[in-house]
Amino acid sequence: MTRRQRIVAGLLTLGALLRIAYLLDYAGLPFVEGPLGDSVVYLHQARRVVAGDHGDSSLLAMSPGYGYFLAALGQSAWLAIAIQSLVGLGAGLLLERTTTRLAGETAGLIALACYVGYGLFPFYESKLLSETLGFALSLGAFALFTSLSASSSPRRAAAAGLVLALAVLMRAHLIFVVPFAVVAAPWRWAEESKRERARRTAGFVLGLGLVFGARGVHTLSTADVFVPVLYTAPDAHVVATSSTSRYDGSLGSVGFQSEGPRSAWDVVRAVESHRSRPTAERSSSGLLATAASIDVWGAMRAAPPRVLETFRSVEATFQYAYYGERAASPALNASPISFSFVAALAALGAGVWMRSRPRALLPIAPWILGILMTCVLYAPTARYRLPMLCALLLLAGVGGAWLLELRRNSSARWIPIAVAAAAIFLHGAWRNVAYEPKHPERWHLVMAESLLQQPHDPAEVAWHLERAVAVSTDPDATSAHIQALVRSRASTPD
Repeated sequence: MTRRQRIVAGLLTLGALLRIAYLLDYAGLPFVEGPLGDSVVYLHQARRVVAGDHGDSSLLAMSPGYGYFLAALGQSAWLAIAIQSLVGLGAGLLLERTTTRLAGETAGLIALACYVGYGLFPFYESKLLSETLGFALSLGAFALFTSLSASSSPRRAAAAGLVLALAVLMRAHLIFVVPFAVVAAPWRWAEESKRERARRTAGFVLGLGLVFGARGVHTLSTADVFVPVLYTAPDAHVVATSSTSRYDGSLGSVGFQSEGPRSAWDVVRAVESHRSRPTAERSSSGLLATAASIDVWGAMRAAPPRVLETFRSVEATFQYAYYGERAASPALNASPISFSFVAALAALGAGVWMRSRPRALLPIAPWILGILMTCVLYAPTARYRLPMLCALLLLAGVGGAWLLELRRNSSARWIPIAVAAAAIFLHGAWRNVAYEPKHPERWHLVMAESLLQQPHDPAEVAWHLERAVAVSTDPDATSAHIQALVRSRASTPD
C-alpha cells in the first residue's frame, strides 16, 4: 500500500470505529423502536408498498424512494441503519476519490478527514430518514457530473442525470439542484466544442427525463395522476419568507402525527384532501397555484439573513435532537468538525480556483446554489443543507491543500490564514461540545414521544415530561405541547 492508501484506510477505519461506538451508545436510546417525525411517514410508505398500494398519498406527498428502500428491507430498522452506516463509509471513499481526481491527493485526504470528523453523517445514518441515501446518491451524481469532459460519452452524461434524478426521488429538495445543473451543462468547462457541450447537455437531460418520466408513468398507472417528483397541493409545501422564522428548536416549529403545528402528516393530508376534490376543482390547482402563492418579495427580503444562517456552526436538526444525542453519546460528541469550518475552508478553496481555474467551479456550483435556494425558500436546517457538502468538502480540500502548499513554500501569507482557520475550527468544535440549545426541553420531549410508541416504563416517561417543563423557557407552551403529545397517541395513523 502507498502512503496515501494507508492514510485513507486509517481514516475510514476511524470512521467505522466512531460509528460502531456511537451505535452502541444509540442502542440505549429509544429511537430505533420509537421513530419520530418523517421516519413514521417513511415506515407508513413502506407498509403501503408491501400491501401493494403504490398510489397511496404518502408516496405522492413525500419522496418515495426511502419508503421503497424500507419496504425492500422488510421494514427492519437495524438492518436499514447497518446499511446506511456502510453507505456512509462508502460515500466517504467516493468523496476522497472525486476530490483527488479534481484537486489532487492532499485535497482528497483533507476532504475525507473533514467528512469523518463531521458528526451529522453518523447521526443521520442512525435514523430512518432519507438523508444518508439522498446524500450518497447526490454525491454519486456529483462525481459523475464533474467527470464529464470533452471525451465523455453521452451515456456517461445520461448516467449523471439518472443518478441525480434518483437522488431527487430519495430527497425531493434536491430538485433545486437540477435546473442549475441543466444550466451549467452547456457552459464551457474546459477546451470543448459546442458539439461536445451540446452532447453532454442532451445526455444529462435525457437521464433526468428517463427517471422522472418513468416515475410519472408509474404514478399515472397507480394513482391516476402524473407525478414526476411530488404531488404539489397548494397547502402541502409552504415557502417560508420571514427573515425571523429561523428554526431554533422551538415547539412552534414541530407537530405530531395528528395535531399541532406543521408536521409530515400535514403534507400527506393536504395531498389527500386535494386528490379527493372533483376533477374540475383540481384543474386550476397544483404546481401553478403553489408557485403563484409564493411571496417573491418576502422571499427576497428574507434571503440575506437566511444565507448567513445556512453557514452557521449550529446544527438545527428539526427532528430528533442532535445536541441531546451528543450529550448522551461520547462517540458522537468526539466529532470536532463544524459546518462553518468546512464552509470557511471551502470559501478559501473557491477563491484559489477562482484565480487559477475558474471554469472548474461551473460543474460544482449547482450543488451550492441549488441547496442554498432550498435553505432560503424553506429553512436553513441541517438536513436541508447537508447535500451542499458534496461541493463544500471538495472545495475545503482545495483550501486546505493550498494552505499546506504555502507552508511548504515558507510563505508568510499562510500564518494569518491558518490562524483564522484554526480559530473557526476551535469555535465550531467548542460549540459542538458546549452548545446549550435555546429550547432544552426538546430532548426530553422527543425521548418521551419515542418511548410512548413502544412498551415503556411509565415512570421514565413521566420523568422526561417533568424535566421538559422544569427546564423549559416557556413552561405553559411546553405543558400544552405535552397535552397534544398525549392526545396524539390515541389517533396515530397506521
